Amino acid sequence: MSAYRVRSLDRSEVDSWLDFVHGVFAEAKGARAPPRSYFERHIENDPGAIDSISENVIVAVDEQNRFIGTLRLFRRRLYLNDSVTSAGGIGEVCVRSDHRRRGVATLLLEHAVERLSNAGVELSFLHTSTSESIYRSMGWVSVPQRFVELIRQPAHDHRGHIEQLHLESDDDIHRCSMMYKDFCYRFDGCVVRDQPEYWRKWVQAESGGVAWSDPNLTPVPLRTINKEAYAVLQSKGDAIRVREFFVLENGMKRAGLYLDAFLSKLVAPEQHTVSVILAEPLLSVIGGSPQIVNTFTDTGQMYRRLGDNSSEKHLLPREERHVFWATDAF
Repeated sequence: MSAYRVRSLDRSEVDSWLDFVHGVFAEAKGARAPPRSYFERHIENDPGAIDSISENVIVAVDEQNRFIGTLRLFRRRLYLNDSVTSAGGIGEVCVRSDHRRRGVATLLLEHAVERLSNAGVELSFLHTSTSESIYRSMGWVSVPQRFVELIRQPAHDHRGHIEQLHLESDDDIHRCSMMYKDFCYRFDGCVVRDQPEYWRKWVQAESGGVAWSDPNLTPVPLRTINKEAYAVLQSKGDAIRVREFFVLENGMKRAGLYLDAFLSKLVAPEQHTVSVILAEPLLSVIGGSPQIVNTFTDTGQMYRRLGDNSSEKHLLPREERHVFWATDAF
């Protein structure tokens, strides 16, 4: 370990860093690896990211100052237990294959925790599909996300005006932001979106994107019905995945109808039923008697309380209310 040094990324090194991250992921995942543009847009579309690159990108280098590992901090706030909590997301964690199993990832994570704690951040969060044991050993705990697959009937006869939302006007962004806040406050884990630039850049880009790891997903960008309900949906084989969904407070009783109206835009007029995958806590909003055909649990979303908050249980999402929208993932 003495041969390794951990430091901040210099702004002049961004292009080299993007090449490094893409190269490590490409070697590890092959054809399933995200393209370089995936990492690039996470910097370009995250408000303030490029100006704070030295604060939020940590690299491990060898004696020749060559990158051997890295991670990036995503400064966020989360709706949690009827309040707002400062949070630091950890993503794009990678180590060169010839330096793995030498404690490099642990060293990077220790520096990340120290940096977040010193900044007064209350909670760290991340998602992993392969390294859960490493994070557990360092204090992160898994809070499962539950998903259900159910059968819905598309509302082909719905008369509301459904349109794609481009998030260009300040009025649309403000309305979206207020509706999102009122809706998401009832759940645990949703990212706070009170910056217009976050909507204009990150949400706009990610809501129309396809998950890089699944070529079977077809995107359907953010849509709205009479500006009373919003959804980001994706076709996944014969099913439709709800990436996010929120409704105006006074339209909550019509939430199920709104969802079915959105679904009608993704299926043929003669199709009367469709399989839908969504976060289980949304069932309390949609209402009715759902016809559930399958359930799923994702244990990869993990959290670690920081600093003086390390024993505060209220800083962890409640599983039955745990919702993290795919649009905010990194």
